[in-house]
Amino acid sequence: MGEVTRGGVLFPGTDHIDQWNKIIEQLGTPSASFMQRLQPTVRNYVENRPRYSGYSFDRLFPDVLFPSDNNEQSRRKAAEA
Repeated sequence: MGEVTRGGVLFPGTDHIDQWNKIIEQLGTPSASFMQRLQPTVRNYVENRPRYSGYSFDRLFPDVLFPSDNNEQSRRKAAEA
């Protein structure tokens, strides 16, 4: 739903590792409980990456994406999604 709202790919990685890095840069480093569920080799990789606090919801989905007026012209059409 986020990609439909923003009108583009949220995490445009070139491969699965690059995509993972883009996800944690924007959403933040996973919690310790999440990390415990990862395979040991993956967990080791993640633990040795820089830590990110992530962006706020407002930065990822600014208010301008959710117009409050009822103007039909400003609404995104299904074909545009």
